Amino acid sequence: SSKRKTVFETGQELEIEFDYLTPDGPKYFWGRLVPEYDQEGKVITVLSVARDITELKQLQMNLEKKIGELQLIEEELRAAYEEVQASEEELRANLEELSIAKIQLEEKQQQLVMAMESAKIGIWSIDLVNGLVQYDHDWLEYMGYLSSDRLNLLPSFFSMLHPD
Repeated sequence: SSKRKTVFETGQELEIEFDYLTPDGPKYFWGRLVPEYDQEGKVITVLSVARDITELKQLQMNLEKKIGELQLIEEELRAAYEEVQASEEELRANLEELSIAKIQLEEKQQQLVMAMESAKIGIWSIDLVNGLVQYDHDWLEYMGYLSSDRLNLLPSFFSMLHPD
């Protein structure tokens, strides 16, 4: 082989790995090529020693496969983490918007209450299906009734309205 030729030419030992196909599948070997010299220091032979490392090689290939799988999982987890971070940022922005909207709504409600109080306006709502009326306490007061008066039925409500 070319490796043996290199040892003959350089006089340097070499370590090699190689595989050999058998009927049971590939076998993997680790080998060492050692030059042997004559009395004049010239390389005359190359001693080859090989050891079967098939089991070790299979473990190494399985490990590399598992490392590849773990790297894919890591990439997926990183992508999921980035999505979660983006969602969290979006939720924080939405929460901030909602907080501002809530404050604005509360301010508008306060303004409406003040306007209704100063204009002496009350609120009522009718449930036509069940024949019930709900009154704002202030509306009853403006109309001269007490909130304890039982005026929650439609006939009572209509009796308080102007005939036109």
